[in-house]
Amino acid sequence: MDLKEFLFLIKRKRQTIILMVLSAVVIVAVISLLFPLRYEAKSRLLITQETGNTDAYTVSRSNEYLGNLFAQVAGSSSFFDLAMSSPYNVDQTYFQGTSAQKMKKWGSTVKTRTLADSGIIEINVYHTSPYQAQQIALAVNDVMINKNINYQGNGDKVKISVIDQPLVSAYPIKPNLLQNAALAAIFSFIFALFYIYIFRKN
Repeated sequence: MDLKEFLFLIKRKRQTIILMVLSAVVIVAVISLLFPLRYEAKSRLLITQETGNTDAYTVSRSNEYLGNLFAQVAGSSSFFDLAMSSPYNVDQTYFQGTSAQKMKKWGSTVKTRTLADSGIIEINVYHTSPYQAQQIALAVNDVMINKNINYQGNGDKVKISVIDQPLVSAYPIKPNLLQNAALAAIFSFIFALFYIYIFRKN
């Protein structure tokens, strides 16, 4: 089958294609809405050190190492306990169940990553309540800034400061309905093309 014939087939089967794409989009949208809608609170922290005569490259590598370290420990049970004991109004009943269940919930709520070679830690908190997303983000920042000595061996030489206070999204970020619907439309369209090609004689 050449391109001209295939384009004619698409035109002839356009109703089938449209139906399959719309069905996939609706199904994915319904499934996405079964999950709780969560807001995002995003903040950024900067790591600096008292370096003395240390060269800039070494400092940069050290900051990158510390950023990766802090991003990892943010998911630990000890960090969770420190965040829960912070002065912010975090609803601890949101993290219920066994220790494993609490940490799984914490892991889906708090996401951290470092920006390469910058010493910047980006913290993203997801919660069904925008207020709680902000409070958890503030609690995480508080532990990073005031209790980072628990996770590094350079003592007061390491400083962490806020460069972006927690900014809460105006609408739920997760699940991403637009992204999910777009992906469903794309993949279902491709599938529909294969389908009409394979069953083109029907």
